[in-house]
Amino acid sequence: MTRAIEIKKKAFAATDPRLATSYSNLALVEQDLGNLAEARRLMRRAYEIRAARLAREHTDTQKTIDWLKANDPDFVVPDDD
Repeated sequence: MTRAIEIKKKAFAATDPRLATSYSNLALVEQDLGNLAEARRLMRRAYEIRAARLAREHTDTQKTIDWLKANDPDFVVPDDD
């Protein structure tokens, strides 16, 4: 999956939602392997992309927020002011 991210980084813009999907998927793999710090880092990157490109109400953005709330005690959802 790391290879998929490298390929997508070359093919798409840094904020392309398809890249966010790869980061999110890899985060879930890292979580399953017990690498929670790496999973958090990857999921935060997915969130950054999704927050920049998709609506907060978008299903993918919400799933990312929910995962981060459950697995990253340092994550705070920015207010929508």
